[in-house]
Amino acid sequence: MTFTGVRTGPMPVVYCNGEALRLPVIRESGWNREARHSPTGFEWGYNGSGPAELARAILMRVFPHDRAVREPRVYQAFKFQVVSCLPREAFTLTDSEVRAWREVFDDVGREAS
Repeated sequence: MTFTGVRTGPMPVVYCNGEALRLPVIRESGWNREARHSPTGFEWGYNGSGPAELARAILMRVFPHDRAVREPRVYQAFKFQVVSCLPREAFTLTDSEVRAWREVFDDVGREAS
C-alpha cells in the first residue's frame, strides 16, 4: 500500500494506491465522540488540523480493525513524528513505513508502562 500526496491545484490531494483517500467516517455523538479536526481536508508538512486528519486516515487505512489508531494519543503522535515531517511539495509513504513507526510507538509505550 502506497500513500502519495500531491499539490496540483488549490487543495492538496492524497492517494492510496492511486485512489483518492477520503476523510474517515468518525463517531460524531455519544460518549466516545471523535473530533473532526479540519473542515478543509488533508495537509502535511507542518503540525495542524489537516495533518491530524491525514494521520488518522492513514493509520485507519493501514490498521482498519485496530481501534487504538482512532485515539488522539496515537494519531497525534503519528502526525508529530511523521506527517508533519513530510515534504510540503509532495510525498510518498508506504504501509511498511507506517507499520515500522507503529512498532516503535508501541514498544516505547510498553517500556513506559
